[in-house]
Amino acid sequence: SFRPTDEVFDAWERTRAACEALGATIIVFQTPESFGPQPQNRDNLYAFFRGITAKEFVLAWEPRGPWPLHVVERICEDLGLQHATDPFAKELADQPRAYYRLHGSPPGPAMYSYRYTDGDLEKLRGFCEDVDEAHVLFNNVGMYEDAMRFLAMLGQRPEGTRDGP
Repeated sequence: SFRPTDEVFDAWERTRAACEALGATIIVFQTPESFGPQPQNRDNLYAFFRGITAKEFVLAWEPRGPWPLHVVERICEDLGLQHATDPFAKELADQPRAYYRLHGSPPGPAMYSYRYTDGDLEKLRGFCEDVDEAHVLFNNVGMYEDAMRFLAMLGQRPEGTRDGP
């Protein structure tokens, strides 16, 4: 719950060190549905993010609870956070960069076992074209196949691949 305790800040330092070792550039903080916009949760968010140093990373926040978009936008602006969301489920805060975490579309019983259709991927392309920079994470059983189809649709090849043998 982002409580400003030694235990939470120690966990952050371990996370930061692991991300540094892995060469990560973005760290996502996902809060559960139960972590809503109550004043204590807001206070904890501000205390935590103002109490850490992470200039080498983009810090993204994915609120899963019932946070109004204007509140998310204000918190992200105040704390320098990137809003992360599933664009098929919730609107992205008004930012030039997007971090999309796709949890299955449309949200519902299929969720993580959902396979994205070509129409879904076209819609996703539209979401990406609405911002200056987009990062997309497929978080479903068919994530690799869906991501490869999306890259092909964009006319891109994944890093580390080459033509021919």
